[in-house]
Order: sequence, then C-alpha cells, then structure tokens
Amino acid sequence: MRYYSYRENEEHRTNRLPVAYYLVNEHHPRYEMTHHWHKEFEIIFVRRGNLSITLDEEKFELSEGEMLFVNPGVIHSGNPHESEYECAVFRLEAPLRQYLSESHEGKALLAGDRIFPPLLLKSNKTAATIALRLLEAMREQPTGFELTALSAVAELFGLVLRNGLLILPKNTSGGFAERILPFENAVSFIEEHFSEPITLAQLAAT
Repeated sequence: MRYYSYRENEEHRTNRLPVAYYLVNEHHPRYEMTHHWHKEFEIIFVRRGNLSITLDEEKFELSEGEMLFVNPGVIHSGNPHESEYECAVFRLEAPLRQYLSESHEGKALLAGDRIFPPLLLKSNKTAATIALRLLEAMREQPTGFELTALSAVAELFGLVLRNGLLILPKNTSGGFAERILPFENAVSFIEEHFSEPITLAQLAAT
C-alpha cells in the first residue's frame, strides 16, 4: 500500500499536448525531488550543477549536461547540488500506442515487460539529440512546437525499437506492470475505441 501513497496525482499536459515541461532551480517549490511515481515517462536533463537521482533503490549521479530516463511506475527522488534541471514528462496516447502494439517489442514496452535503459540518453548520442530537441521545443514553445515535441517522442520510441535497446526491468515481481498497467491498458483501450462496442473479452485481452 505504501507504493500507492507515492503516486503523483498531477496531470502532466500542456493544453491538449500529452507532454509537460518543468524548469527546476533553487526557487522552485519542488527543487528537492521527494519520493514519487507517475504513469508517464520522464526525461531529466541537468543544465547546471549536479543531481543525485534514485530510481527505486538504484542511485545515479548526474552532472551538468547529462540526462536520465525515468520509466512509468518507478519511484524516484532527487537531491540537487547547486543545480538547475529540466523535466519533460509525457505519456503515450493514440495513435502511437496503436503503432507500438503492432510489434512484439512495442507490446512488451506497453505491458511493462521491457523498459528504457535509465542511462540511454547518456550512452546513445542519437537518443540524446532527440531528447534535447524535445526539451528545447517545450522550453521555447515556438510556432508548431507541439508537432516538434510529438515527433521527437515518436522518433525516440522508433529509435529504441529499431535498434533493440529496450531492457528487462530489474524488479520483475510485483512491479508496475502487475500493479497498475492492466488498469491503464484497459482505460487506454476504452479511450481509443470509445465509439465502438467493447466486450469484456476485449478488455481482458489488453
């Protein structure tokens, strides 16, 4: 039950866009990142200083210019050290979910059986470039930034699937997939097929 108490209830969106952007520094009320989790993916980029991040029980030390990927359902917290950092929080919605569900690896990602490597954006320059483009679009918000942000998210997932970069989650017992994802997948199926008749058998298969 303690896991549920850490859930962040804030909806992360920018108008109709399923992506939210946060610039966090010493003046931000959530400068110290307390333990929490959410159903969205998240990219964290250190603009200045250093940031100590804990994902579940694994610790990471980020320096200026480094990024970390946070998967859905992962309890995370952070201790900044004279730091300024950016966060892009996003969720998968149709039609991207539909495209992912058409491949084996995509289905595994949606089910929580495969995850993004937390240090992918540190080790893969192409992925890092895409993530920076997403952050820049959300930070600057020029005309058409919504399309730039959405295309960056799609490109990032395409890169990971194309190159087989997903990994097995370390916690395979009682993790996010077993606790939350069956409900999330059912809700997403309903949202995508709301205008059609839906059976219990279809929901059970999501």
